[in-house]
Amino acid sequence: MDFQDFKKKYQKLKPHEYSNSVPSEPLVSICVQTYQHVSYIKDCLEGVLKQKTNFPFEILVGEDDSTDGTRDICVEYAERYPDKIRLFLHHRQNNIYINGRPTGRFNFIYNMSSARGKFIAFCEGDDYWVDPLKLQKQVDCLENNEDLVLNFHEAKIINNNETIQDCYVNPSLRGVLNNRRLKEGPYILPLTLCFRNVIKDFPEEFFKVLNGDVFLLSMLGNFGKGYFISDLGKACYRHHGSGMWSSQSEIKKLVNQLTTYYWLKVFYDKKGDTLMAQYFYDKYYSRSFYFMEHLFSFNQDLQVSNRFFLDKHYMMSFWYTLYKGTKKATGKGHFFRRKFLNSLSKV
Repeated sequence: MDFQDFKKKYQKLKPHEYSNSVPSEPLVSICVQTYQHVSYIKDCLEGVLKQKTNFPFEILVGEDDSTDGTRDICVEYAERYPDKIRLFLHHRQNNIYINGRPTGRFNFIYNMSSARGKFIAFCEGDDYWVDPLKLQKQVDCLENNEDLVLNFHEAKIINNNETIQDCYVNPSLRGVLNNRRLKEGPYILPLTLCFRNVIKDFPEEFFKVLNGDVFLLSMLGNFGKGYFISDLGKACYRHHGSGMWSSQSEIKKLVNQLTTYYWLKVFYDKKGDTLMAQYFYDKYYSRSFYFMEHLFSFNQDLQVSNRFFLDKHYMMSFWYTLYKGTKKATGKGHFFRRKFLNSLSKV
């Protein structure tokens, strides 16, 4: 689905682009998606604006119609930096729901599709960059290595400005990641990424998963390799109660993870990439088995079933209850397990 088709399908009201004088040919586009980030958005924008580069860059701020004052701050910065910031004022009527939950997916794709740079970087409105040479070093690396589609660096996770995890990047990702490893969708925080502007079409499957970061990384793996840059300051990823991902229960996180595996399997099936389709098929079923057999042991089965029911996943609740009851009574229950997994794939 290209940008025009995307707008035909999802855009009910045209976003307003705030008046600006940003150069038409920046080398890098920084995408900032923000909603209800009044306490954080200044840190985010200041971290981007302090970047020291020998090339022009644009900052695309997608403001998703916040009610807490975030929009006023974004307008203030757009007026102060008209040569840097392209501000898009969005409408909630365009919001895309995934699994019955409102998301920032419209805002995200609108920003990415409006990006004019050769390279793209992300910084969500509640996160912030620390190193003023981040963009320069990442772009230099990509310009000097044509086989790379992206690079990334270390980050730390904070809550109320206190560090709760000092290093995020798994040691196995510190180095060169080949195409296959990227297509597997490794856990890399988006605010550490810089990548080539090569994604022009988004598949239907992308609109069915809440965790778009993993899906995007997998898509980028079809265009080149990845590389971890070790000599950059750690960016700051905020973990707070109103975050799209951090606010979810553990059950919902796992269900969304499984849903992502399922739709990536479908995506690669359509591409004819049987190797990756099989990889995500195996991930989906092995993780599902862990989910059903181990994660909710110690007499928590009833609570899990009730949780599904309260989340309006009625068929999941139904099949899960039958599976666990049958397994306890007979040691079997494979039929009900298959039914549960099929219902899970439709979440």
